[in-house]
Amino acid sequence: MQAFESEHKVGLYFFKTTIITDQKWGTKSPIKYIDPVYKFPVGMRAFGNFSFRITDFSNLFVNYLGTQDAVDIESLRTVISDRIVAPLTDAFAEAGLGYNEIDKNRLELSAKVQEAARDDFTPFGLELSDFRIENTDFDDDTRERIKTIADTQAQALAASAAGVSYADMQKLGALRDAAKNE
Repeated sequence: MQAFESEHKVGLYFFKTTIITDQKWGTKSPIKYIDPVYKFPVGMRAFGNFSFRITDFSNLFVNYLGTQDAVDIESLRTVISDRIVAPLTDAFAEAGLGYNEIDKNRLELSAKVQEAARDDFTPFGLELSDFRIENTDFDDDTRERIKTIADTQAQALAASAAGVSYADMQKLGALRDAAKNE
């Protein structure tokens, strides 16, 4: 009758109110910090999962949805994943953990990140109900530094077990290398 045109329009929006679980995240580039024990730069990527839920529809609508026709879980996951990097970086820097202590402290670090990120999601009407760091991976430069430290520590331990000082063991190694060059 009105050619599908009316001054009375309504928009319907449907929101999932349950906790949306097992959303994967990962850092796009390495997190940089200085190892507090060995004092060398560390480049590390982190991976894990999180769960979230919509807590305030009006904030979500006003601050995120805007004029979008549809928003799916993937787009919300992307927003959360991108915003998690800053609290994650801060948590690693403030924790003061050496590279070799990170894995055994993942649960504590996860809790710190979840708490630190809470205020970042409130304006969007979202709540991070669970956050987990499942794995970490170091960049090539950091792996090389770790290998050097591990090799040196192993050599020092072997020298001590043999009753020789590490310095004497290095001298013997240098003499051996010199003899091979002749």
